[in-house]
Amino acid sequence: MSVNQGQDQSILFKRLHVVRVVDAKRNTLVYLTYSDKLIDGSPMNAVTAVPVAASTPIPVK
Repeated sequence: MSVNQGQDQSILFKRLHVVRVVDAKRNTLVYLTYSDKLIDGSPMNAVTAVPVAASTPIPVK
């Protein structure tokens, strides 16, 4: 598995983090997003899996 972490600014959140994980075995991208700011006592976060066609290999560094 390969992991890339980036950072992006958002109007809604103080700081939004995006972590991309490459699951080479399943040819799938997994994105984890989370914020530093607590909203109603909980941080905002989400996980998304994006399958990629077998004919399009994902480059792994």
